[in-house]
Amino acid sequence: MRSRTAAFASTGLAVSAAVLLASGVLGAAPARADDATQQEINQLQDQIKQLQSQVDAMKQQAQLSGNTTAPLGSNKPAQAYSTPSNQLGIESWDGQNSIELTGRLQLDMGDYLTYDKQRGLTSPSSLDSGFNARRARLGITGKFGGVWSYTLIGDFGGSDDGTNALTSGAQTSVLQNGYITFNGLNQPSNPVPLAFTVGYIDVPITLDEANSSNDIMFMERSSSQIVATEFGMGDFRSALGVTSYKTDYWFGAFATGPTSGTPHNQTEAALAATAAPTITSPQGEPFAVGARLTYNPIQDASQSLHLGLNAIRM
Repeated sequence: MRSRTAAFASTGLAVSAAVLLASGVLGAAPARADDATQQEINQLQDQIKQLQSQVDAMKQQAQLSGNTTAPLGSNKPAQAYSTPSNQLGIESWDGQNSIELTGRLQLDMGDYLTYDKQRGLTSPSSLDSGFNARRARLGITGKFGGVWSYTLIGDFGGSDDGTNALTSGAQTSVLQNGYITFNGLNQPSNPVPLAFTVGYIDVPITLDEANSSNDIMFMERSSSQIVATEFGMGDFRSALGVTSYKTDYWFGAFATGPTSGTPHNQTEAALAATAAPTITSPQGEPFAVGARLTYNPIQDASQSLHLGLNAIRM
């Protein structure tokens, strides 16, 4: 009985060992496959962590350097918009750059119904009925870098009635406005906000000139205003200026030169003296300084009191 029992025991041990060995052999292949897959997953996770660390470092560096460009991997498009004056524009995603279309068309027509220049009984005797585009402007405005603004406008209209073609910027050059403005200090939070402009501008000296030609009562401004600004101010004028304004005041000071299209080797006095000047030696360019100060002690929805002071020195 003992030998038989020992035989059964040894047989049981052998069977158990065989079962365990078979189980180990059968499970070896799946175990190895699982280990390889897990190893690949771990490697991918390590790579993702490294890439994330690089992205975080780049973001931190961009914040320290003040970089306002789009975040890595983003593709934010520019936005189209319309201004309160119905100008169409496109602006970058961060609002730092933009471009807007602008234009103006004002037509002028006149007819002398009872005038007969053949009779020669009236003076002047050379009046002619006619039609012209008094103002035909097309251009762009906008900003760049957040603190700079620009304007470039051509005027393809105009009339030569009563003007000298050599002194009228509209006749010798289509450039009406072409300037850039720095607005870095033009913030309401500043005690005295300042904006600096250089280029060809409509110098806003006198109340009439400060108003847009879209807002004046008649197509032409008053004769007194034209006389006051003809000497160094007015339209198409090269200028360097500084302005400051808030809701209750406006101040501007300008140093000006010739109008656009004026020859730079002759004075405006010489150009006005003849339509075909023969001066060959440079005599310097026209130069003037001007300033305008306004103050509104009363300004609300029902009433307004506007006080202004202008000064021009040639």
